[in-house]
Amino acid sequence: MDPTADLDGPALDFANCTYTVKVKQKGATGKSPRKLIANVSASIPSGVVLAVMGPSGAGKTTLLDMLMLERCGGVPEGVVTLGGHRLTLDLYMKHCAVVTQHDCLWWSLTVAEHISIALALYQPELTTSERIAYLDKLVDDVGLRSCMHIKAGNALFKGLSGGQMRRLSVAKQLLGEPSLLLLDEPTSGLDSASALAVMRDLRSVARRDGCT
Repeated sequence: MDPTADLDGPALDFANCTYTVKVKQKGATGKSPRKLIANVSASIPSGVVLAVMGPSGAGKTTLLDMLMLERCGGVPEGVVTLGGHRLTLDLYMKHCAVVTQHDCLWWSLTVAEHISIALALYQPELTTSERIAYLDKLVDDVGLRSCMHIKAGNALFKGLSGGQMRRLSVAKQLLGEPSLLLLDEPTSGLDSASALAVMRDLRSVARRDGCT
């Protein structure tokens, strides 16, 4: 399956992105407009990982919400395109995936079980042998081979490490073969070694699959 079949490549472009909210000023009777981000533009070709970095309050989440077509009470402006086409909700649902800041995993399921269930939902047309081959390749790609049969765990049950949980969250979204993968703080809470491993995996997948 080619995730970019109806796109002119998976490159992401956004131009003059501005997000304005109304805030109440001290001593004022009404609300005044305030720009949380102003005229932000970038062009990210296929096979490339872009990191948006900055201090707290710099507007990183606001920009990410705009790229995810979220409406959070403000007024977005600008143009966002994927593969040369304006990013609409239909295009987003078909070609994009999101890894949220907090891992959403079932504590009692192993890595292999998480991926098997997600694969059955994303690609039900695959045969049993094809699913096994796909699973084996994916766990190698994201560095989860050594913990395939370990449960995710939670605060009361010891399971995967923080870095392994992030990799599993990424792996689940990659099963949909997205052209664009958006990640909200993928390294937050990880030690330096785990953060480096996660970013290396993402760069490897982007280069191999040509996604953004």
